[in-house]
Amino acid sequence: MTPEEFARRRRALSTQILDTIKRMFLGLGSWRSSGQFVQQAVPMLQGAQRELAALTAVYVADQASEVVGRLIAPPGI
Repeated sequence: MTPEEFARRRRALSTQILDTIKRMFLGLGSWRSSGQFVQQAVPMLQGAQRELAALTAVYVADQASEVVGRLIAPPGI
């Protein structure tokens, strides 16, 4: 994966999760709905963090493979 591809995918993931969380927040009927918001938002954010960690692991493994001249497997996340 090229640095440009990594940056593009990272930006797309960040934009997607931020847009989703923003829509959820703005859709709250009242600040009293914050518990429901947290229950929905936290799992989504955790999923996005795992996805970003996996994406980063693949990118770093690709870059390391290129430097050392052999395939380096990404670490498990």
